[in-house]
Amino acid sequence: REQKRAGGDSPTPSGERGALERTPFESFRGLTPTPARGSPGSTPRFHGARCRSGRGLHPEYSIPSAVEERSCDAGLGAMSAPSSPPPRPPLPPPGVDQSAWPAPPKCPGSALCDASGADMRREAPKVFDVVFHTTTGDVRVRAWRDLAPAGADRLYNLARLGYYDASPLYRVLPGFVAQFGVAADPSVSAVYDWRKNSPGAILPDEPAHASSSGNAKHWISYSASYDVATGAATNRTAELFINLVDNGDRLDAKGFTAFAKVVAGEDAVDGWFAGYGEMRGACDLHRDGGWVCDGPEEATLYARGVEYVNSDFPSLDRIGFVDVDVDPIGVDGDDGIELRGLSHSSTSWLAIALVCVCGIGAWVRSRRWQRAKRERPDLEDDFARMARQPLARGPTQTRGVEMTSHSPHHSMHSSIQVSRNGSIQSLASQGAPMGGEMRVESSGSL
Repeated sequence: REQKRAGGDSPTPSGERGALERTPFESFRGLTPTPARGSPGSTPRFHGARCRSGRGLHPEYSIPSAVEERSCDAGLGAMSAPSSPPPRPPLPPPGVDQSAWPAPPKCPGSALCDASGADMRREAPKVFDVVFHTTTGDVRVRAWRDLAPAGADRLYNLARLGYYDASPLYRVLPGFVAQFGVAADPSVSAVYDWRKNSPGAILPDEPAHASSSGNAKHWISYSASYDVATGAATNRTAELFINLVDNGDRLDAKGFTAFAKVVAGEDAVDGWFAGYGEMRGACDLHRDGGWVCDGPEEATLYARGVEYVNSDFPSLDRIGFVDVDVDPIGVDGDDGIELRGLSHSSTSWLAIALVCVCGIGAWVRSRRWQRAKRERPDLEDDFARMARQPLARGPTQTRGVEMTSHSPHHSMHSSIQVSRNGSIQSLASQGAPMGGEMRVESSGSL
């Protein structure tokens, strides 16, 4: 209207209003969705809001999904759901060409097809890094074998054989975890589906290291099913999750053993698409989180692989490929153990601080002693007093120690006389060594 009054020839198109004129209802309906990743001219991506909780939206998105819009407060009244985003693969970050990603492995034809084979049983280095090249950037994960030997060996072999190539990041729950680890090709993922119980696929349960930091923020554990009898986590195979917050109080007692940690690329993890919320079929596990439940269904994900993701969940981020660094920089002496939340570097600084405190205390005491001696010249310390006092000379008293040995072939008898001042008076020995009986005789006192 202002442009028309000014004689402008580019008025606002009919049927649209500027952002300042949009009603709250229209803003909620999402007439102008936020472009994904901030890419100019890119097709908008929608992120599911979580209107059932007060956690707020992911900073990159602001549009509720169709499922959530129907489940929101009835005060909005009956409304039609916004159209779903067009099916397409997720956008790669600048400089990453998805066409250059390696083809995911298939069975037969890969060492991954035999979970009990020699290639899958190689021992991992004591410390190694796994770099996940994802659609939001690189994520470097450091694993420590001492914390969970079987789990570390499995990650090492899966990563170097390409298991995670082109696989989806299918369960991202802000404020809880980000989960991945179902292979892109269903012929491979079927080997590590715990329900099929393929030979060697299920890892033995491993207790958490007594001094590890557990499921603290950015630490990684294997996803697992729950034992019906004990409620503990079991049946670990290949699925991993990253703790997005400190979940120690929530998960440690259930047996989720953390053995690796994100050491670089935390921002890339925070950028993974979370709009689909919880996985279908797992909606009742964590209702307190308030997430929508519009994610992939686990059994279908194993059965159809990445094709299921492409058709039904095109906005999910992916792992393009993985590199393994067996000699990462700066890990000398690093065993991954963090004592009560303090790393080795922290404890080293604590030890230095204690030494400094003790040194300062000794210096203060020395200064006080010097000042006291100046005020009282006759004052002397215990050592000086003892040095000037002659030793008392009295009749020499001795103690006799007699040792007798009995064996089937030899016997030994030793007698030692020790004077009061500590000198040996006599030593007599008969027979072979090794004594089995000792008798002490004392004359006087020492």
